[in-house]
Amino acid sequence: MKTIFIKSSKQIKNIKRFKNLVVAIGIFDGIHRGHQRLIKSAISRARKIRGTSAVLTFFPHPVQVLNKRFDLSLLVSLPHRLRLIEDLGVDVCFVVSFTKKFSYLTAEDFTKEYLFNSLNVKEVFIGKNFHFGRNCGGNSEILKLIARQYKINVHILSSVCYKKNVISSSLLRTLIKKGDLSLSREYLGHPVSAFGRVVHGDGRGRLLGVPTANINSEQEILPPTGVYITEVRWGNKILHGVANIGYRPSFKKEKKRSVEAHIFNFQENIYGENIEIRFLKKIRDERKFVHEDHLRNQIALDKKEAQEYFLKRRNPSK
Repeated sequence: MKTIFIKSSKQIKNIKRFKNLVVAIGIFDGIHRGHQRLIKSAISRARKIRGTSAVLTFFPHPVQVLNKRFDLSLLVSLPHRLRLIEDLGVDVCFVVSFTKKFSYLTAEDFTKEYLFNSLNVKEVFIGKNFHFGRNCGGNSEILKLIARQYKINVHILSSVCYKKNVISSSLLRTLIKKGDLSLSREYLGHPVSAFGRVVHGDGRGRLLGVPTANINSEQEILPPTGVYITEVRWGNKILHGVANIGYRPSFKKEKKRSVEAHIFNFQENIYGENIEIRFLKKIRDERKFVHEDHLRNQIALDKKEAQEYFLKRRNPSK
């Protein structure tokens, strides 16, 4: 996937035009099943007209710019969002820098300057609750009306419901904070995960015989602190392990929560590389161990439980 960052309206005028561009527009925080349906519809349509599939998203989140008093934490960081979008098979992703100046654009100006004059969009896919333009003055029906004069076809998709609930990023924020991994996975269509670059830690895990991959996740919402059975995606490989989310109270308690994973039977040097840690099941809460031997014994039990989990998943009859 080609990713193009757009910081100003001047820059967008110089962007190469793509053939028969079909764009899904939205924030897409979390890339849940509703987002996936929208983006996949754009991909399918682009293929049908032999065009280019694209996503147009915004960063930072408009609420974080226009209403800083409102504490809005995101489900995924921007790099994580882009990885999940790429996984769906999108050709191009445009990331528009959302600033106060950008927010002054009217719905008409955005449609004319961005979608028509600069990107030459042929078709647009949006959700029914889509709002845009100055003071959120535009909605899905208004976009459809404005786009008609520029010969842009607009497809409006309804929200996706599951178990009588409308799937939304706000609902998922609540579920993940509560630690409901099972229901979150059903709404997301993929496991709850953290994405980041592997950085050097203090080496405690290696001294305990369980080297860990520590990531500098920019993720703002994580499951509660504790130890989890995990899958680790490294490149195209899916590896098994356990991970800890927390403050590591057995050592020098940290002020910021960290995410670190121990990958089973893994010896590769992956410092500086991006990995995705998928949380499958919580084993236990994080707690302080006074003696190092007690911690080492507990880690062995955690590993055993995780290995039995993966064994059972491979052989459900056992």
